[in-house]
Amino acid sequence: SLYSLYKGHLCMMFSKQLILLSLVAYLQCHPSSSSSFRLPTAIRPKHYSLTLHPNIDNGTFIGTEWIELEIDASYFDADLSSNFNLSLNIYPTVSLNTASLHINSTSNNSVYALESPASVNSTTEIASLTFAVSKQTIRDVYNDTNTALHLYVEYSALIRGDDDMAGLYYSRYQRIDDDDDGRSYTVTNLVTQFQPTAARSVFPCFDEPDFKATFDIILIAPANATTVLSNAAVASRTSLDEDTYQCPWTIGSDNTTLTPCVRVTFERTPIMSTYLVAIVIGSYNVTDVQLSHDNTTQRVYYPSIFDASRAQFALDQSVRVLNAFGDASVFNIPYADSGLSKLDSIGVSDFAAGAMENYGLVIYRSSRLLVDRESSSQNAKSQQLLIIAHELAHQWFGNLVSPQWWDDIWLNEGYATFMSYYAATLVESEYQVNDLKYAALSNVLLDDASVYTEAVKKTLSGDPAEIRAAFNSITYQKGMGVINTIANMMGMHELLRAIETYLRQYAFGTANSSALATVLDAAYTGDGNDSDEGVISEVMDAYILQSGFPLISVVFDADAEDEEEDLMEITQQRFVKFGARFYEDETMVEQV
Repeated sequence: SLYSLYKGHLCMMFSKQLILLSLVAYLQCHPSSSSSFRLPTAIRPKHYSLTLHPNIDNGTFIGTEWIELEIDASYFDADLSSNFNLSLNIYPTVSLNTASLHINSTSNNSVYALESPASVNSTTEIASLTFAVSKQTIRDVYNDTNTALHLYVEYSALIRGDDDMAGLYYSRYQRIDDDDDGRSYTVTNLVTQFQPTAARSVFPCFDEPDFKATFDIILIAPANATTVLSNAAVASRTSLDEDTYQCPWTIGSDNTTLTPCVRVTFERTPIMSTYLVAIVIGSYNVTDVQLSHDNTTQRVYYPSIFDASRAQFALDQSVRVLNAFGDASVFNIPYADSGLSKLDSIGVSDFAAGAMENYGLVIYRSSRLLVDRESSSQNAKSQQLLIIAHELAHQWFGNLVSPQWWDDIWLNEGYATFMSYYAATLVESEYQVNDLKYAALSNVLLDDASVYTEAVKKTLSGDPAEIRAAFNSITYQKGMGVINTIANMMGMHELLRAIETYLRQYAFGTANSSALATVLDAAYTGDGNDSDEGVISEVMDAYILQSGFPLISVVFDADAEDEEEDLMEITQQRFVKFGARFYEDETMVEQV
């Protein structure tokens, strides 16, 4: 059975013998950053100041941004006489209108234009920018502790939509006009989905999870848009001169087009990855505010076609789950420690995934979030609670601590899946969601028994299509099964205290599987024997670095005449759907 049936102790008995990885296999699971899809690491973003001005009716938007840069000393190891250059991610439909490099210091305030037009690779989605200034000049001024280096960019791009639900895209629903004989009309809204690599289609950026930064976001939106949201709370809302700004938005049963704009400025975000930035512009109803135990304000936004009681039910569950995660017995880190004062949830009609955990603004598919407390089926209510708990678990696993690279996305998804069942049980024990948990673990056996299955932690070059494909049952459910096994070995209390240590140690940064394993090994007490040292990392690596799962065979020699002879032989091999004779993998066969 897989992962000691997620309840027993098989992994504890045989964990030492499960590690059969060669050096080649190890290297395959640790991708090099030299891939053509990866960005150089010597120049990193520190802060983004981003302004977006969409034209909803025309399907376009314009943007301006300032990116404060940090440069590692290794960047200047190359030829200092060559021109200063940097690379960042840009989606092919983004038109770069201008870019300039700005130096601000007590002794130097200079602006440098591009030496030549930006070179954009449409396959890797990487733009190379070379400026009319030498590396030597930049190094000399950058050594001044009071110097700030900024990249300024102006650009335009397309609003996506229909079946292309990524980046900044259209989400529509039908609304009934209460004032005009009940006629319906289409409400056109703008929604974002950036995970894993679509932030670059909305603003040029360092679009890898390890390039974390803070964000100041400004939206130029239609004045009659009732909903203008981003990750952080609104700091100000200002009407704009119609002669200068136009925000055409056609809405209402009479198809009236209104053009006035407002500038909505948001508070600064915590340090976070680009894929967690979120924006919503449109017309949604909203619940009253509820406060979590840490005084986080929570609201639920929803299309007007849904009854308010459904949104209220979702809000009640969200508040309870956030309280559970922040409790001293679970993560013991209040959500408010992120620096965000609010956590909004919104149900939208068009959403490719079930939900997305954006920091401070969780976006759900409306059918998953908005269920009825009284009339919906028990399964619908259980699934609602689980998806809320999954996305809120991400506020710690994924948002507070992000994966260094997408090969460790299981740290996000496996842990969020595992913790969703734990929190849902705390909040609604009568739902008996652990029955769904064990069903999910059983189902993933079918996928993992395929000869074509991949490892939980796999080599990813950075190709966006390859990264998207990694969001699968092996990452979510098998990843959850690995964590479940570790919980059975350590005990839930000991595991949660280790998780708290991990989250505090890497807060607002990134980590990988090895970092987590080190923390878990240090926390594991076991039986107090030397043989327990490193056992958690051994078990974890065995299941995340190898494809498939083992079949343990026990053969008894019933005919043995000498009582001192061995009566039992235990062997191990990879289990596949069609039996061992269809697939032989000697690296997974071991005499135990």
